[in-house]
Amino acid sequence: MKVGINLFASDDFEPDDLICRFLYKCLSYSTKLQETTEFFILINQDMGYEQWAGWPVIKDVNKPEGFFSSITLRGSVLDPLIKKFKIEAVITPLETAHFITSVPCIPLIIHAENWYRGILKEDFFRKRDIKRIFYESPLWLTASEYTRRCCLDVWKIPLNKIVTIPAGVEPILSQPSSPLIAPPYLVSVIDDATINHLSEILEVIQYFCKEKPHTIVLLGKKHFKEPSSWGDNVFRIEECPDRTLAGLFQNTTAFIYPAIHDGSALRPIEAMQAGTCVVTPMTPAMEERCGELPFYYHSENISSINTVLHRIVNLSPEERKERIRLGRLRVVEYTWEQTTWKLITALKRI
Repeated sequence: MKVGINLFASDDFEPDDLICRFLYKCLSYSTKLQETTEFFILINQDMGYEQWAGWPVIKDVNKPEGFFSSITLRGSVLDPLIKKFKIEAVITPLETAHFITSVPCIPLIIHAENWYRGILKEDFFRKRDIKRIFYESPLWLTASEYTRRCCLDVWKIPLNKIVTIPAGVEPILSQPSSPLIAPPYLVSVIDDATINHLSEILEVIQYFCKEKPHTIVLLGKKHFKEPSSWGDNVFRIEECPDRTLAGLFQNTTAFIYPAIHDGSALRPIEAMQAGTCVVTPMTPAMEERCGELPFYYHSENISSINTVLHRIVNLSPEERKERIRLGRLRVVEYTWEQTTWKLITALKRI
């Protein structure tokens, strides 16, 4: 079976690190498992695609203009490429799913941030052509039971069409590794699930850093919404291989993940696997994947992060060690092999 992976960007949306990391891990393990499904990466000419060198990369010249102005079931910008390479189905972010009209479209829901702010506004949900594409899709993929229920509630998609493929963790993250920068520091990440919340969170963290001097590390590729500078004590890292990520997580005071509508908990479970304290708002997906082990703060009272961080720095070595042990036990059941098998099995249903 030939399956396309839609990473095509528009002026309004570009696939971020969160969805790219999720898909990259699935494809990597499909190769390790010697799965015969063929994957093709659909991507723009001007986007970096070096990490996808192991799979056929299909490039189009530019981002389409007038993102919503010419949506029609009679054709889309990706249809000629899909037909040319005889692709049979396409896995795609919801934000650009309407680019696929000539073969089955398989939306992949990693977070719901854009359902509440961003490009997926009410007028998007009301578009007749878009509704038809999504309702005719034979399969939807989500990263948690929470996002599965969201698809039912928001889109009225029958649950028997929605398959949950939870994110896995990399064993390498728990292997001892040296830090990239000198402690003490705090780590956070930039992606679609966090970008709308980072600025106000950083203001609170900066107050903590005045009392307890820390560098702040921000991970993730350049996001079109981020400012040109985050501040003097912010260390920005765009590319971070797993071994480097392990060293950063293992030696940080805490990993702060200000995502209110994340539906995968991918980043927090990776931090727990590496062995660090996770600070995040209490949301359904976080509780589902991480249980009671993160240090939760109230999203409606972000100043509570300061209290949480003071609690973390005052943990005794024994308390911290025990929390790390329990965190690793919590995530050990999640593997990318299992995630990939669930994905492949779901695709064979179409």
